[in-house]
Amino acid sequence: MGKAENKSATIKVTVSLSEQIVDLLDQIAETGLIGQNRAEVAHRFIDDAVLQALGNPLLNLKRPTPKNQ
Repeated sequence: MGKAENKSATIKVTVSLSEQIVDLLDQIAETGLIGQNRAEVAHRFIDDAVLQALGNPLLNLKRPTPKNQ
């Protein structure tokens, strides 16, 4: 089964990490549990952290306006 299509526009972000963090991402990727490479693992961690941050009442999620309105 392929990856689900992303319905949102995407923006490339460059992240600088320490050698130790990159090594840990590679080790996690080797297990194949949450990604096949360091970029996929980092992506998953970032997604999870952002979703957790949305629970903060001081942050507001900007929702796109439907085109038919």
